[in-house]
Amino acid sequence: MNGPPARRWLSPDRRVPLAGDASNRTYWRLVARGGETAIRADYPEGASARIARDVAVLGWLAGRGVRVPSILFFTVNPPVLIVEDFGPDDAEASLRRAGRSRRRDLAERLLGPLIQLAAIPPGDLPPFNPPLDEGRLRSELADFERWYVSARCGLPVAGVLHSWLDELAGAVGSHPRRVCHRDYHLNNLFVLADGEVGVIDVQDAFVGPDTYDLASLIGERAFPELVDRAGRRRLAKTWAERTGAETGWEMRLEQTLLQRGLKVLGTFSRLEASGKQQYERWVEPLARRLAAAARRAGAPHELEGCLLYSRADGGSYAW
Repeated sequence: MNGPPARRWLSPDRRVPLAGDASNRTYWRLVARGGETAIRADYPEGASARIARDVAVLGWLAGRGVRVPSILFFTVNPPVLIVEDFGPDDAEASLRRAGRSRRRDLAERLLGPLIQLAAIPPGDLPPFNPPLDEGRLRSELADFERWYVSARCGLPVAGVLHSWLDELAGAVGSHPRRVCHRDYHLNNLFVLADGEVGVIDVQDAFVGPDTYDLASLIGERAFPELVDRAGRRRLAKTWAERTGAETGWEMRLEQTLLQRGLKVLGTFSRLEASGKQQYERWVEPLARRLAAAARRAGAPHELEGCLLYSRADGGSYAW
């Protein structure tokens, strides 16, 4: 994409570096002379196929009414993508600003894109990414075994625990399928001035378990801190009603919250070990919530102890 609108973003007045979360892309907020902004992503060398996929996913979702950033400019060689800027305040910031009486309504608005995705037949999604099937669900737990159980807790991954994780992945892999965002958490969502909810980081969209994105929203990062358990349950029920979830969604959500949560613990522990300390604040609160879920799911006893591991207590276990 070239032309006058693109050229001003190739030579902006200012470039402000942005944190890229877990990505290996480099991000900038571009500021034009008039104050308008855009987001630039510089991809690693040799990522031409990857940026082509990302552009295709953005276009496909936009064509189905999902509010994703509009593409302002891209090239595949070098791989550079410049898109619309949804602003500095993500949904976490919006929820923190809102009084407790407003948080429920604001949280319900965040279901909008999930309702749109649920209306898309899974077979309509082009093969941008492999589906999240039992094999991929199990591979997602490898970081949990290595970086949380072994590295953080100092425990071997025994045969019983390994087999139980196999069973959990198999159970979640058997759930009904939907088009999924993959990382549908507060820091990838934006409440826009026009009332719509914008979604970023959409490049990994795939077909996966029906409750996967809901589990990401209500179970991760700051959401459980900002919306209490009763509010999360109400939101899940609203999601089920508005997306036409099949009977048994409550049990499926419980299983998915556990699988997805363990996966996230592994990812955060790996990133923390690499020096990215910003993830530490989420690890132990998430692990404590998962300990109760693991107990209800009949997990091996040592898993509950590992999830209750606390560095704040000098690296101790609470059994």
